Amino acid sequence: MGDVCRLEPLESVKLDSVQLVVLAEQLGPKMAEETADTALEAIVTRVCAIEAAWEAGEFSRMAKSARLLVGAAEQVGLTSLVKVARDVVVLARTNDDAALAAVVKRLVRTGDASLAALWDAGQSRL
Repeated sequence: MGDVCRLEPLESVKLDSVQLVVLAEQLGPKMAEETADTALEAIVTRVCAIEAAWEAGEFSRMAKSARLLVGAAEQVGLTSLVKVARDVVVLARTNDDAALAAVVKRLVRTGDASLAALWDAGQSRL
């Protein structure tokens, strides 16, 4: 018997830093930072809600949480997360449980990677 190889998917993410600049120009640096912090809290809450809805089989709640996630992610320029959240919205309306399971797992990975990228971008400004 051969060695067992474990595959762990990694998500590359896109951060639209221009969106953060626009936010700062529109609201001022302090208010933009507060808005971004609120959006980040919403993102964490929504990703957790989507996972919980998946586990409970509550697809309409999952779609609603994913739509709200899209809004929060757009606000801070997390374009990769927006795309995957939109995929969850679409798949939550289907009966394709395998595809939905895969996309929910991808959403969690993309959410983690997106938050890390945003954190890194904020740390590099200091």
